[in-house]
Amino acid sequence: PEAVVPAFQRALEAAPDDPAAKANLAFARAVYARDGSDATLALVQAAIDKAGPSPALLDTRAVVHLAGGRADPAAADLLAAIELERKPAYVFHLAQAYDLQAGRQPDLARRRDELLAE
Repeated sequence: PEAVVPAFQRALEAAPDDPAAKANLAFARAVYARDGSDATLALVQAAIDKAGPSPALLDTRAVVHLAGGRADPAAADLLAAIELERKPAYVFHLAQAYDLQAGRQPDLARRRDELLAE
């Protein structure tokens, strides 16, 4: 796992304008380094700005938000992604966002459980 982020960094260096390279590096940072920083968010935002808000890019931005502990924008991105294309990974990530929000909004714990049962 420690080689993943550097590998995606090299891929971005080879293709600095490629939205997929930016999104892949952002995802790798969020998942493998638990990096939800503004710099990581800027990578996926640049990909969205260039390629548009596809479900996969919205999911990637949500994963970065989750890594940064920002459940509200993560849930918003995931709801938008699911509206465009329902995939199990997006639903799982939405359940993770609801789990983070459940302390402030107890009704979301029930919704999280419903999503995971689907």
